[in-house]
Amino acid sequence: MKKILIGGSPCTYWSIAQQSERRETQAEGLGWELFKNYLIAREKFNPDYFLYENNSSAAQGIKTQIQEELGRELMYIDSALVSAQTRKRFYVFNWEAEQPKDRKIFLQDILEYGRTKREKSKTVRIGGGGSGWGNKHEWDMPNPERVYTTTELERLQTLPDGYTAAKGVSDRQRRKGIGNGWTAEVIIYLLQIALKDIPKNEEIIVLSMYDGIGTGRYCLDKMGYKNVKYYAYEIDESAMKIATKNYDDIIECGDAFQVREENWKIEI
Repeated sequence: MKKILIGGSPCTYWSIAQQSERRETQAEGLGWELFKNYLIAREKFNPDYFLYENNSSAAQGIKTQIQEELGRELMYIDSALVSAQTRKRFYVFNWEAEQPKDRKIFLQDILEYGRTKREKSKTVRIGGGGSGWGNKHEWDMPNPERVYTTTELERLQTLPDGYTAAKGVSDRQRRKGIGNGWTAEVIIYLLQIALKDIPKNEEIIVLSMYDGIGTGRYCLDKMGYKNVKYYAYEIDESAMKIATKNYDDIIECGDAFQVREENWKIEI
């Protein structure tokens, strides 16, 4: 059995996309309290492997403190290396890894059938949002040539077509969930290195903090790990519907602040 802790506390309070008066730049405030839940979970869960992700635009003081608290250096990875979008994030994990090689995936590689020739000829990557998809990014613009379909956004995050289609979840909620999630192929790349010597039939116990749409579960499934017990802390109803639509064995646990309770533990 191997235990994995994954998570990326909401970057809403740290992103440079926030208005200056609302953006937190020190290791304090609600953004830091959300991160502390991850720290508490790591201490109590005692994982074999841990992986933490957040927005690279967080203030340096916050990133320095995260590095100190987790005891590992931050690695900056741009999703452009494995997808058609520029999405710069930092990752902290307790194993060694190099940067992924550029797979040279571009915008024309992910556009749906029916786009114009001019659109498909663009050899570009588009920018990922600072907080979710951010406010007024390319895919939200009124020009129809610059609006990306929900399927295309799934592809930008290297998720399967239709992954976020779930009963009772609006298209707007789908897009929000995609934007708040991980670029799956980055996570797969990192976990493949960590688990390279772990048999595919090994029991994997996962604690996912701020799980969102269950991307971590998808990544392990794509890697071939089927014996997975997956505990997810998430409060967004639409995100949970998407996650459990794809994997009905996900154990949804609710609010991440529960880890602070004196008797909190994961039943293994």
